[in-house]
Amino acid sequence: VHSPDNGVGQEKSVKIVKELVEKELQQGIPSDRIVIGGFSQGGAMALASTLNMDKPLAGCVVFSGWALPKQELAKKLKESVNRNIPYLICHGTADNVVLPENGKFCFNMLKEANEKATLKLYEGVAHSSCPEEMNDLETFLRETLPPKC
Repeated sequence: VHSPDNGVGQEKSVKIVKELVEKELQQGIPSDRIVIGGFSQGGAMALASTLNMDKPLAGCVVFSGWALPKQELAKKLKESVNRNIPYLICHGTADNVVLPENGKFCFNMLKEANEKATLKLYEGVAHSSCPEEMNDLETFLRETLPPKC
């Protein structure tokens, strides 16, 4: 899969995301109530960060993202504490910035180890979002983060 990223700065970015999660944990938010997500490069970092976390999260959302080959995420997935959490992978079929094959690659990689991975493709959507995608996100969050009783 052709990745639009050269990998420069990825480890630093993953470290920053992990630090942000750690701050939430220190504020009393349980790790299983945290979902990491992002769009494009943010989606790539959300996926990489989630698989590199040492605490189980509630889920991960990747909008128009990719799995950078240098990250060896398929290998990390097998050992990650987050290998079995819900993942939502969303991609527009008309995306010419991050090709839809990248979203499919992420999904297929996750699906080998995780039945909770979901791929949503949006017909005719370019490198952007659409109302249907936001509805799918809302559904995912409601299912992944149900109200506490």
